[in-house]
Amino acid sequence: MMINLPLRRKEKNGLLLILWVIGLLSAASCRLPFFHGKRETVISNSGFIADADAMHRAMEAELKVYDFQPGERIADIGASTGWFEGYLLIRFDSLTIYAQDISPYTKRNLRMVTEKYRTLRPGPDRNRVVAVRGRKKRSRLPSDYFDKVIVRKTFHHFGHPDAMLQDIRKIMKDDALLFVYEPCADTAFYDASDQAWIYDREELMRIFGRNAFVLTAEYEMIDGPGNAPPWWHFDPGHLNTYRLYVFRKTGP
Repeated sequence: MMINLPLRRKEKNGLLLILWVIGLLSAASCRLPFFHGKRETVISNSGFIADADAMHRAMEAELKVYDFQPGERIADIGASTGWFEGYLLIRFDSLTIYAQDISPYTKRNLRMVTEKYRTLRPGPDRNRVVAVRGRKKRSRLPSDYFDKVIVRKTFHHFGHPDAMLQDIRKIMKDDALLFVYEPCADTAFYDASDQAWIYDREELMRIFGRNAFVLTAEYEMIDGPGNAPPWWHFDPGHLNTYRLYVFRKTGP
């Protein structure tokens, strides 16, 4: 039996505030499972394994497309757990890498994750990693600064794709490249597991075209679901086809 007790206005407001906070915390924990837990859990969820050779084999085809060179400035938009930054610290030298995400947990945990990956580096590390918390419509990254911008399995999560692409144009140097890694789809569909609309190629080209980007190359990639490291996916039954698009910006 439920008993309804009369509540004064202040008590009602206080109760509503408590319920609102509980709802926010519950929603956040559902959206960000990889970022919670102790240090060991955060590092494990970043995809770290003590086998650099296995990482290299899984990343080889993708890295040939990026062709990172010493001294380049790289932006990773949608850095998530920071596994990509961690891997680059093992493999490359003298890069400046900005890890950007709208989640506060990326910035909070990035140093912890990258320090663990650095333990597999064979020599001194001359890379520089910077964590930036972005916003839904802008990256908050420095203007006219980057040689290469990576948007890996993230573009379909943009709530405001046109605003974000205009912002990305501003942060790219005139001769910079934009790499967009997205699922293959014959027709657009809503992916309930990813909680996002997946664009087909035709729609992607329309979006990038109206924001003054031109496609210069594209590559087929085989990878597992979610923004997780490729070396995590050993079961061929869980692999999907993706496309890695390469764009340049056009016009002023």
